Amino acid sequence: MLGNALPHLHGHVHARYRWEPGGLHTGPVWLHGPERSADRHRAGPAHGGLRRDLAAAITGITAQAY
Repeated sequence: MLGNALPHLHGHVHARYRWEPGGLHTGPVWLHGPERSADRHRAGPAHGGLRRDLAAAITGITAQAY
């Protein structure tokens, strides 16, 4: 969606955090620089339930579109 660089609609989901500085809550995630990809922020086994829930929600939404 950003810049219409591809001929099809697509998007990315990026986690947002309470610790983010106020000026970055609504901007692009890449404004954080290397901090956003620090190992301590990576998803791991504790996030399995959240991943399943998100996948189910996205599957349900996209199934309704067709």
